[in-house]
Amino acid sequence: MATGTVSINNVSITEGNGGAKVLTFTVTRTGGSGAFSVNYTTAPSVPLSATAGQDYQSASGTLNFTDTDTSQTISVFIIGDTLIEPNETFRVNLSGLPVGPTFGTSSAIGTIINDDPLRTDFNGDGDADIVLQNSTTGQMYIWTMGGTNGNQILSAGPTSSQAENTNWKIATSGDVNGDGNADLVLQNSTTGQVYIYDMGGTGGRQVIGGGSISAQPDSANWKVVTSGDFNRDGNADLVLQNSTSGQVWIYDMGSTQSGQGNQGTQVIGGGAVGASVDSPDWKVKATGDVNGDGISDIVLQNDVIHEVFIWTMPNTNTGTTPTAGTAITGLDPGWQVVGTGAFTHTAGVAPSSSLKADILLQNSDTGEVGIFRAGSNVFQFIGQPDSPNWKVKDTGDYNADGNTDILLQNSSNGEAFLWTANPVTPTQFSGNPVATPDVGWQVVAIA
Repeated sequence: MATGTVSINNVSITEGNGGAKVLTFTVTRTGGSGAFSVNYTTAPSVPLSATAGQDYQSASGTLNFTDTDTSQTISVFIIGDTLIEPNETFRVNLSGLPVGPTFGTSSAIGTIINDDPLRTDFNGDGDADIVLQNSTTGQMYIWTMGGTNGNQILSAGPTSSQAENTNWKIATSGDVNGDGNADLVLQNSTTGQVYIYDMGGTGGRQVIGGGSISAQPDSANWKVVTSGDFNRDGNADLVLQNSTSGQVWIYDMGSTQSGQGNQGTQVIGGGAVGASVDSPDWKVKATGDVNGDGISDIVLQNDVIHEVFIWTMPNTNTGTTPTAGTAITGLDPGWQVVGTGAFTHTAGVAPSSSLKADILLQNSDTGEVGIFRAGSNVFQFIGQPDSPNWKVKDTGDYNADGNTDILLQNSSNGEAFLWTANPVTPTQFSGNPVATPDVGWQVVAIA
């Protein structure tokens, strides 16, 4: 082959929720003539490397160019899932050119774009956002977050539609209709009725659909307490608990329609959780994928004895009977489960073990914050605010770096504050002020 250059392009693809997609790289020769061959192989990338066999299928081989070929393609199969994780990358490296031609670009990056939204990402940019509700008027407001440390308010404003009275409270949030944006779930404190606001548009604050869910609780004793994905369909499902009996129920949310017809208001499955609590002192505190199988698990805590219990939910995509239960005992009074997050994963890498959710706790007396590491009873202290007035409100990735950050609000002056995870050591945090809303505005706690 006469002198010429051989190059390969960077490409990206959205991950998908299951099965395999094909990511296609193009290898191009510029100038030169004659037949030649070049080898290729996939390899890890940094800082957020995809994992071969889990996120993509390894590939290697040889491209044989004829005298007239100017380009050939390399296909790599991408493995979809419904796990919330950062965008991940891998490389395709070229080698083995004969004498004469040179590489213009011998390595390309393939980016797998996560399309499983955070529970509070309302505008689909990969950063968690902050939801507020006024305790006096019931008005709802969204801060769209971003910036290097995640504490920058990029835009702010009320939702385009508001609840008709103060009985309506934001119960939780999540992407109930699979459009990539988080939605708001409201419940009427008097009637128990549940209503969904499908969010989108400018700043994620436009109510673009939704309505009353198709099956309503039979009494106001049933409270929507959190959300999670229990059937691996990519839609957020609702967890309800009866305040009198302690019984727990799952509403699998979705629709028989797709596209604009999918409002996410249909209860398409679920049922009573096939495990009982022996007392209404047991409260559902959070959900998270504690064992890393892609299905949300349920974390409960007893208000009297302080014990924590984890219901490991089945990964069969159907059924509501836990396959296992794990007790965490010995907690001192004051320690309360306040959320979950991937705090102990390997920084910059997202292997399957790093996707397990750790359990986040805060001491209501001292303000101290700690975690139970995923899959163990090992407790790790991670920090203490300067006053017990600081309460953990939410967890999420507010700066799209793949680490879980912690959002707090001061119960005395209302100030919101973000603990941004260290990208090297995710259990260490830097403190970053967000803003102080007007009196009466509360950051909504999304467990």
